[in-house]
Amino acid sequence: QSDDYWAQISKGARGAAQPGVNATTLRALEVPLPPLPEQRRIAAILDQADALRAKRREALAQLDSLPQSIFIEMFGDPATNPMNWDVVALESIATKITDGEHLTPRRTSSGIKLLSARNVRDGYLDFADVDYIDEAEHQRISKRCNPESGDILISCSGSIGRVAIVETAEPLALVRSAALVKPDRRRIGSKFLETYLRSAHLNRLMIKSAHSSSQANLFQGPIRSLPVFLPRPALQQLFDERYSAVRKIRAGHAEATRELDAL
Repeated sequence: QSDDYWAQISKGARGAAQPGVNATTLRALEVPLPPLPEQRRIAAILDQADALRAKRREALAQLDSLPQSIFIEMFGDPATNPMNWDVVALESIATKITDGEHLTPRRTSSGIKLLSARNVRDGYLDFADVDYIDEAEHQRISKRCNPESGDILISCSGSIGRVAIVETAEPLALVRSAALVKPDRRRIGSKFLETYLRSAHLNRLMIKSAHSSSQANLFQGPIRSLPVFLPRPALQQLFDERYSAVRKIRAGHAEATRELDAL
């Protein structure tokens, strides 16, 4: 996995359309060979680092599930609504519900991030594999669909029902495979709504509502009609504060995980 290995592989690769290496090239790879006791000493250090990485990943998984546990404790299961909260359609507590650009945007090598369903993960936006558009294209697209901090994104094509809150102030754009929900902040909190929509019950409803042909798609109509229960604003605010505390702890663990990966 070292840079030296990849340098040798690249140097030995043959072929224009799809470069590759053969067994002869692999046999000729030069491998540094410290004495066996030194190899074992190095391996022991790597084992310790890998054990720490595993513990960090386990902690991240627990922290990812914690908001749902807090939500269920405070408000009950959305599937049964045991506390008898008022239930309304999602469109009634949103200022906008739409999907991303239907025409193929003109991509660039850098600029403003153009998100699709693959970038909407459960609870976060993944920018590892992202497309870009220029400012002019963004201005055109944003007239109908303009994601902002605190908005909710839903994957609505291919992988249905993944939900994430926008936690950045940078400009973003969407394609058709992602939907945008702008919560009416006077009636519902963004963090509360994201966690509610990420519940197992709402995920099942979204998947069930998807129109399946060659590829499943969740359209605006079913999104607008999703049932949302509506607790008192003070309780929603309390949940948002607890949610933010969990996310802060998670951010620290995520940074530590990245450092361990680098080590």
